[in-house]
Amino acid sequence: MNKVCLNVLVGVPGAGKTTFCQRILECLILKESSIRLIHICFDDFIKFDAKIDLENSSFKGKRKRLLELIEEIVQSIIITNQAKLEEINHILYEEFQQKVAIDLAETPSNYLILIDDNMYYRSMRYQVFQIARRLGTGYFQTYFHVNLESAKSRNSKRSNTVPEEVISRMFYKLEKPDERICRWEKNTITLNNSSGPIDIIFKTTLNCLERPVEPLKAHETTNPVEQSLVHKVDLMLRKVVGEMIKQQKESLNSGEVKLFAEGLLSKRKLALEDLRAGLVEIDPERVTGEQIQTWLQ
Repeated sequence: MNKVCLNVLVGVPGAGKTTFCQRILECLILKESSIRLIHICFDDFIKFDAKIDLENSSFKGKRKRLLELIEEIVQSIIITNQAKLEEINHILYEEFQQKVAIDLAETPSNYLILIDDNMYYRSMRYQVFQIARRLGTGYFQTYFHVNLESAKSRNSKRSNTVPEEVISRMFYKLEKPDERICRWEKNTITLNNSSGPIDIIFKTTLNCLERPVEPLKAHETTNPVEQSLVHKVDLMLRKVVGEMIKQQKESLNSGEVKLFAEGLLSKRKLALEDLRAGLVEIDPERVTGEQIQTWLQ
Protein backbone atom coordinates (compact mmCIF):
# COMPACT_ATOMS: atom_id res chain seq x y z
CA MET A 1 0.00 0.00 0.00
CA ASN A 2 1.02 3.59 -0.60
CA LYS A 3 1.66 6.07 2.20
CA VAL A 4 0.10 9.53 2.05
CA CYS A 5 0.81 12.76 3.93
CA LEU A 6 -1.55 15.75 3.76
CA ASN A 7 0.02 19.21 4.05
CA VAL A 8 -2.54 21.96 4.60
CA LEU A 9 -1.33 25.40 3.51
CA VAL A 10 -2.65 28.30 5.59
CA GLY A 11 -2.54 31.95 4.53
CA VAL A 12 -4.39 34.72 2.73
CA PRO A 13 -4.20 35.16 -1.06
CA GLY A 14 -0.84 36.69 -1.93
CA ALA A 15 0.98 35.04 0.99
CA GLY A 16 3.13 32.98 -1.39
CA LYS A 17 1.53 29.53 -1.03
CA THR A 18 1.32 28.55 -4.70
CA THR A 19 4.82 29.90 -5.44
CA PHE A 20 6.13 27.79 -2.57
CA CYS A 21 4.38 24.72 -4.01
CA GLN A 22 6.20 25.26 -7.30
CA ARG A 23 9.52 25.46 -5.44
CA ILE A 24 8.76 22.17 -3.69
CA LEU A 25 8.06 20.47 -7.02
CA GLU A 26 11.26 21.82 -8.58
CA CYS A 27 13.30 20.70 -5.57
CA LEU A 28 11.80 17.20 -5.65
CA ILE A 29 12.70 16.84 -9.34
CA LEU A 30 16.22 18.16 -8.75
CA LYS A 31 16.84 15.81 -5.83
CA GLU A 32 15.18 12.86 -7.59
CA SER A 33 13.28 12.37 -4.35
CA SER A 34 11.20 9.26 -3.68
CA ILE A 35 8.34 11.50 -2.54
CA ARG A 36 5.66 11.93 -5.21
CA LEU A 37 3.90 15.30 -5.15
CA ILE A 38 0.23 16.08 -5.78
CA HIS A 39 -0.79 19.75 -5.76
CA ILE A 40 -4.48 20.57 -5.24
CA CYS A 41 -5.05 24.32 -5.54
CA PHE A 42 -8.55 25.30 -4.43
CA ASP A 43 -8.40 28.51 -6.51
CA ASP A 44 -8.43 26.33 -9.64
CA PHE A 45 -11.70 24.73 -8.56
CA ILE A 46 -13.53 27.54 -6.75
CA LYS A 47 -13.23 30.92 -8.45
CA PHE A 48 -13.16 34.23 -6.58
CA ASP A 49 -14.87 37.40 -7.74
CA ALA A 50 -15.66 40.75 -6.16
CA LYS A 51 -19.15 39.62 -5.15
CA ILE A 52 -18.19 36.33 -3.50
CA ASP A 53 -19.65 35.78 -0.04
CA LEU A 54 -17.26 33.65 2.03
CA GLU A 55 -20.08 32.79 4.43
CA ASN A 56 -22.54 31.89 1.67
CA SER A 57 -23.98 28.37 1.76
CA SER A 58 -23.15 27.91 -1.93
CA PHE A 59 -19.46 28.70 -1.34
CA LYS A 60 -19.37 26.41 1.69
CA GLY A 61 -21.16 23.69 -0.28
CA LYS A 62 -18.53 23.77 -3.04
CA ARG A 63 -15.73 23.49 -0.48
CA LYS A 64 -17.49 20.58 1.23
CA ARG A 65 -17.97 18.77 -2.08
CA LEU A 66 -14.34 19.31 -3.10
CA LEU A 67 -13.12 17.92 0.24
CA GLU A 68 -15.34 14.85 -0.22
CA LEU A 69 -13.72 14.16 -3.58
CA ILE A 70 -10.24 14.81 -2.15
CA GLU A 71 -10.91 12.17 0.51
CA GLU A 72 -11.85 9.71 -2.25
CA ILE A 73 -8.64 10.60 -4.08
CA VAL A 74 -6.55 9.92 -0.97
CA GLN A 75 -8.32 6.62 -0.40
CA SER A 76 -7.74 5.57 -4.02
CA ILE A 77 -4.05 6.48 -3.86
CA ILE A 78 -3.54 4.41 -0.72
CA ILE A 79 -4.88 1.26 -2.41
CA THR A 80 -3.55 2.15 -5.92
CA ASN A 81 -6.97 2.24 -7.57
CA GLN A 82 -6.22 3.93 -10.89
CA ALA A 83 -9.71 3.30 -12.28
CA LYS A 84 -11.33 5.05 -9.31
CA LEU A 85 -8.96 8.02 -9.68
CA GLU A 86 -9.96 8.41 -13.32
CA GLU A 87 -13.61 8.27 -12.29
CA ILE A 88 -13.08 10.98 -9.63
CA ASN A 89 -11.25 13.19 -12.12
CA HIS A 90 -14.19 12.82 -14.50
CA ILE A 91 -16.54 13.97 -11.71
CA LEU A 92 -14.22 16.86 -10.84
CA TYR A 93 -14.23 18.04 -14.43
CA GLU A 94 -18.02 17.81 -14.65
CA GLU A 95 -18.56 19.75 -11.41
CA PHE A 96 -15.54 22.11 -11.29
CA GLN A 97 -14.12 22.06 -14.86
CA GLN A 98 -10.74 21.02 -13.44
CA LYS A 99 -8.80 17.82 -12.81
CA VAL A 100 -6.07 16.77 -10.36
CA ALA A 101 -2.78 15.66 -11.91
CA ILE A 102 -1.97 12.28 -10.35
CA ASP A 103 0.84 10.00 -11.49
CA LEU A 104 0.54 6.70 -9.61
CA ALA A 105 3.70 4.65 -9.26
CA GLU A 106 3.73 0.93 -10.06
CA THR A 107 5.35 0.13 -6.72
CA PRO A 108 4.35 1.29 -3.20
CA SER A 109 5.42 4.92 -2.79
CA ASN A 110 5.21 7.97 -0.54
CA TYR A 111 2.85 10.74 -1.60
CA LEU A 112 2.76 14.34 -0.38
CA ILE A 113 -0.55 16.06 -1.13
CA LEU A 114 -0.43 19.85 -0.89
CA ILE A 115 -3.86 21.22 0.01
CA ASP A 116 -3.31 24.73 -1.34
CA ASP A 117 -6.11 26.88 0.08
CA ASN A 118 -6.49 29.85 2.41
CA MET A 119 -7.77 27.71 5.33
CA TYR A 120 -8.29 30.87 7.39
CA TYR A 121 -10.78 29.20 9.76
CA ARG A 122 -9.56 26.51 12.16
CA SER A 123 -12.68 24.48 11.37
CA MET A 124 -11.61 24.34 7.69
CA ARG A 125 -8.28 22.83 8.66
CA TYR A 126 -9.95 20.44 11.06
CA GLN A 127 -12.01 19.01 8.18
CA VAL A 128 -8.77 17.94 6.46
CA PHE A 129 -7.34 16.66 9.74
CA GLN A 130 -10.44 14.46 10.07
CA ILE A 131 -9.72 12.99 6.63
CA ALA A 132 -6.19 12.15 7.79
CA ARG A 133 -7.57 10.56 10.94
CA ARG A 134 -10.19 8.52 9.10
CA LEU A 135 -7.70 7.22 6.52
CA GLY A 136 -4.62 6.98 8.75
CA THR A 137 -2.42 9.35 6.75
CA GLY A 138 0.23 11.81 7.85
CA TYR A 139 -0.83 15.41 8.49
CA PHE A 140 0.86 18.75 9.02
CA GLN A 141 0.24 22.43 8.32
CA THR A 142 2.34 25.16 6.73
CA TYR A 143 1.34 28.65 7.84
CA PHE A 144 2.46 31.58 5.66
CA HIS A 145 2.79 34.66 7.84
CA VAL A 146 2.47 37.89 5.86
CA ASN A 147 1.28 41.44 6.51
CA LEU A 148 -1.78 42.74 4.68
CA GLU A 149 0.01 45.25 2.43
CA SER A 150 2.53 42.65 1.23
CA ALA A 151 -0.29 40.21 0.44
CA LYS A 152 -2.16 42.86 -1.57
CA SER A 153 1.02 43.83 -3.42
CA ARG A 154 1.82 40.24 -4.41
CA ASN A 155 -1.79 39.61 -5.36
CA SER A 156 -1.78 42.59 -7.75
CA LYS A 157 1.05 40.95 -9.72
CA ARG A 158 -0.81 37.65 -10.19
CA SER A 159 -2.66 36.79 -13.39
CA ASN A 160 -5.74 35.66 -11.44
CA THR A 161 -6.05 38.43 -8.87
CA VAL A 162 -8.36 38.13 -5.87
CA PRO A 163 -10.41 41.23 -4.96
CA GLU A 164 -8.58 43.25 -2.29
CA GLU A 165 -11.72 43.39 -0.16
CA VAL A 166 -11.74 39.58 -0.02
CA ILE A 167 -8.08 39.52 1.05
CA SER A 168 -8.75 42.10 3.79
CA ARG A 169 -11.71 40.13 5.13
CA MET A 170 -9.71 36.90 5.20
CA PHE A 171 -6.72 38.62 6.80
CA TYR A 172 -8.71 39.91 9.76
CA LYS A 173 -10.66 36.67 10.17
CA LEU A 174 -7.70 34.29 9.88
CA GLU A 175 -7.27 32.02 12.91
CA LYS A 176 -3.56 31.34 13.22
CA PRO A 177 -2.55 27.75 14.03
CA ASP A 178 -1.82 27.45 17.75
CA GLU A 179 -0.91 24.11 19.31
CA ARG A 180 -1.29 25.60 22.80
CA ILE A 181 -5.06 25.46 22.45
CA CYS A 182 -5.30 22.90 19.63
CA ARG A 183 -3.20 19.80 20.16
CA TRP A 184 -4.07 18.48 16.69
CA GLU A 185 -2.28 21.54 15.21
CA LYS A 186 1.03 20.56 16.82
CA ASN A 187 2.65 19.74 13.47
CA THR A 188 2.72 23.28 12.07
CA ILE A 189 5.54 24.98 10.16
CA THR A 190 5.52 28.79 10.07
CA LEU A 191 7.13 30.57 7.11
CA ASN A 192 7.49 34.32 6.65
CA ASN A 193 7.48 34.17 2.85
CA SER A 194 7.50 31.83 -0.15
CA SER A 195 11.32 31.74 -0.16
CA GLY A 196 11.41 29.91 3.18
CA PRO A 197 13.43 26.70 3.63
CA ILE A 198 12.24 23.69 1.62
CA ASP A 199 14.10 20.93 3.48
CA ILE A 200 11.91 21.30 6.56
CA ILE A 201 8.89 20.35 4.43
CA PHE A 202 10.55 17.11 3.31
CA LYS A 203 11.74 16.25 6.82
CA THR A 204 8.30 16.88 8.28
CA THR A 205 6.66 14.87 5.49
CA LEU A 206 8.84 11.82 6.17
CA ASN A 207 8.28 12.18 9.91
CA CYS A 208 4.49 12.38 9.49
CA LEU A 209 4.48 9.44 7.07
CA GLU A 210 6.11 7.34 9.78
CA ARG A 211 3.79 8.76 12.46
CA PRO A 212 0.37 9.06 10.82
CA VAL A 213 -2.67 10.45 12.61
CA GLU A 214 -4.18 7.78 14.82
CA PRO A 215 -7.83 6.94 14.16
CA LEU A 216 -10.38 7.98 16.75
CA LYS A 217 -10.97 5.01 19.05
CA ALA A 218 -14.49 3.73 19.51
CA HIS A 219 -14.69 4.85 23.15
CA GLU A 220 -13.24 8.31 22.44
CA THR A 221 -15.87 10.97 21.97
CA THR A 222 -15.87 14.73 22.20
CA ASN A 223 -17.52 15.60 25.49
CA PRO A 224 -19.68 18.73 25.52
CA VAL A 225 -18.10 21.61 27.39
CA GLU A 226 -19.95 22.93 30.42
CA GLN A 227 -21.93 26.09 29.71
CA SER A 228 -20.41 27.84 32.73
CA LEU A 229 -16.92 27.40 31.23
CA VAL A 230 -18.09 28.73 27.87
CA HIS A 231 -19.62 31.74 29.65
CA LYS A 232 -16.37 32.53 31.49
CA VAL A 233 -14.33 32.31 28.30
CA ASP A 234 -16.89 34.44 26.46
CA LEU A 235 -16.60 37.21 29.06
CA MET A 236 -12.80 37.18 28.69
CA LEU A 237 -13.03 37.24 24.90
CA ARG A 238 -15.50 40.15 24.93
CA LYS A 239 -13.21 42.18 27.19
CA VAL A 240 -10.08 41.54 25.11
CA VAL A 241 -11.89 42.18 21.80
CA GLY A 242 -13.16 45.52 23.11
CA GLU A 243 -9.67 46.55 24.20
CA MET A 244 -8.12 45.54 20.87
CA ILE A 245 -10.67 47.50 18.85
CA LYS A 246 -10.13 50.56 21.04
CA GLN A 247 -6.35 50.35 20.52
CA GLN A 248 -6.65 50.12 16.73
CA LYS A 249 -8.93 53.15 16.42
CA GLU A 250 -5.89 55.36 16.92
CA SER A 251 -3.92 53.95 13.95
CA LEU A 252 -6.53 52.73 11.42
CA ASN A 253 -9.07 54.60 9.33
CA SER A 254 -12.79 53.96 9.85
CA GLY A 255 -13.02 51.38 7.05
CA GLU A 256 -10.04 49.42 8.37
CA VAL A 257 -11.40 49.57 11.93
CA LYS A 258 -14.71 48.15 10.67
CA LEU A 259 -12.96 45.22 8.97
CA PHE A 260 -10.71 44.68 11.99
CA ALA A 261 -13.71 44.65 14.35
CA GLU A 262 -15.68 42.28 12.10
CA GLY A 263 -12.70 39.94 11.99
CA LEU A 264 -12.30 39.91 15.78
CA LEU A 265 -16.01 39.34 16.38
CA SER A 266 -15.93 36.48 13.88
CA LYS A 267 -12.90 34.94 15.63
CA ARG A 268 -14.62 35.31 19.02
CA LYS A 269 -17.70 33.52 17.73
CA LEU A 270 -15.64 30.74 16.15
CA ALA A 271 -13.49 30.34 19.27
CA LEU A 272 -16.63 29.70 21.33
CA GLU A 273 -17.95 27.26 18.73
CA ASP A 274 -14.61 25.42 18.70
CA LEU A 275 -14.59 25.41 22.51
CA ARG A 276 -18.08 23.88 22.65
CA ALA A 277 -17.06 21.27 20.06
CA GLY A 278 -13.90 20.35 21.95
CA LEU A 279 -11.53 21.50 19.18
CA VAL A 280 -9.72 23.96 21.45
CA GLU A 281 -8.78 23.93 25.11
CA ILE A 282 -9.02 27.22 27.01
CA ASP A 283 -8.78 27.36 30.80
CA PRO A 284 -10.22 30.72 31.97
CA GLU A 285 -8.50 30.28 35.33
CA ARG A 286 -5.02 30.10 33.78
CA VAL A 287 -5.15 31.98 30.49
CA THR A 288 -4.14 35.65 30.43
CA GLY A 289 -5.54 38.55 28.44
CA GLU A 290 -2.22 38.83 26.59
CA GLN A 291 -2.45 35.19 25.50
CA ILE A 292 -6.00 35.65 24.24
CA GLN A 293 -4.91 38.76 22.35
CA THR A 294 -2.12 36.75 20.70
CA TRP A 295 -4.58 34.04 19.62
CA LEU A 296 -6.98 36.60 18.16
CA GLN A 297 -4.36 38.57 16.22
